[in-house]
Amino acid sequence: MTHVIIVASLLLLILKFKDFLFQFIPKWYPILVGLTFLGLVVIFSVVYPLETQGILSQGSDRDEALNIAVDKLLQGQYPYYEETPIGGKITPLPGAILLSVPFYLLGNSAYQNLFWLPAFLYVSSIYFVNKISALILFLPNKNDTVLHSSLPERERGWG
Repeated sequence: MTHVIIVASLLLLILKFKDFLFQFIPKWYPILVGLTFLGLVVIFSVVYPLETQGILSQGSDRDEALNIAVDKLLQGQYPYYEETPIGGKITPLPGAILLSVPFYLLGNSAYQNLFWLPAFLYVSSIYFVNKISALILFLPNKNDTVLHSSLPERERGWG
């Protein structure tokens, strides 16, 4: 519910200041994208290790689930038989596992957040003629992905 309130408030602010934004964003778009990516890297670099160690919360096993699944897949084994170190089931779907492979090979599947979010912003900025639309689409997505995928959320299986 908090997420809905934040996004709705953000959209109301955008509507209130739309004249200013329509002049400011196209002019400064590359700098805004660079600052957004830099902020994402800083937040990830600081918060992710603290969450993984359980300092800020109970920690997360989503990244471990992806790492284990990719490891088993690369060994030619069925990835869904394994469990995470805290006993969670491997629940990411096959597409998520396959998309995680390059980042697992770089050291950790969690690094994909630093690629897919800017990739989404880039593709949406090509698709939408108006750069403001790309940023409006990106902000709720970034918030949701960072809060619900990289930060504390225990992997829960259905069985």
